[in-house]
Amino acid sequence: MIGLNVGVIGAGRSGLAAVRLLQKLGAQIFLSDSGKRPAHFPKNIPSEFGKHSSRLLSSDLIIRSPGVPSHLPILRNAVKKRIPIWSELELAYNSLTCRKLVAITGTNGKTTTTTLVGELLNASRRKTWVGGNIGTPLSDLVSGVQQDHDVVTEVSSYQLEDIHTFHPQISAILNITPDHLEHHGTMAAYVGAKARIFENQTAGDVCVLNADDLYCRKLAKSCKAKVFWFSRKKRLTSGIYWEEGQVVLRWGAHRARWTLKTHLPGPHNVENILASAAITVAADVPLRVIRRVLASFRGVEHRLEFV
Repeated sequence: MIGLNVGVIGAGRSGLAAVRLLQKLGAQIFLSDSGKRPAHFPKNIPSEFGKHSSRLLSSDLIIRSPGVPSHLPILRNAVKKRIPIWSELELAYNSLTCRKLVAITGTNGKTTTTTLVGELLNASRRKTWVGGNIGTPLSDLVSGVQQDHDVVTEVSSYQLEDIHTFHPQISAILNITPDHLEHHGTMAAYVGAKARIFENQTAGDVCVLNADDLYCRKLAKSCKAKVFWFSRKKRLTSGIYWEEGQVVLRWGAHRARWTLKTHLPGPHNVENILASAAITVAADVPLRVIRRVLASFRGVEHRLEFV
């Protein structure tokens, strides 16, 4: 990245995280945002506000912040000029070296599941970083992550639109229901963006999917990774499922059944728990650790808290 001219569109949290990473990588940065200049925006960053000028078309690479529409005229012109367009997620991935990368998406449940997976991995005495669409952008985590660390990232459909090489060893799609259609345009485009999470996975990787979700079942046909199913509603010959208050695991050499003790209310949280257990079984977390953490985890702030 040293000396590369990189344009960043969007001065939100992800855009500024991308700028900070690009500065560390030695890139020449130009930030463009159609809104007003924030009061505390850094003065040392070449930038423009209130417009997207043709100066962006001098970039060797453009980073598009999540939520910035892909149909903007400046981005269409960049495509015509064959300027690569990356998401902040793709930028961070290209600078990331870790032991295990876990990526979680879905219309609902992403934050709870991502947080719980982070707790489970940390409880197994593995240094684990949690971020992405939840809390800290992945670009801000890169400098602290080492080769023997794990990374758990929540990813949105917006972030997945502009990936190219992003490749988690474990991916998960929790569910897909109509959402963000004002951005994606059609349900097919929204589902397609979610499916990109496993686009670069291979047969040696794992993709956790919801067996109760119609879209997940359809997407499994195009997934090259080993599918690890979870279900709240039905028995599975392979996977992890819920049956009369118990968790049943049948995956590879794993065979287990236990009564679930949890502080998380609601059937949707049963699904989040099953997905989290599947992800961490695939990541080789011992079952005794999984059971202990599931029994003590009290959830995420502002998600059905007891008051």
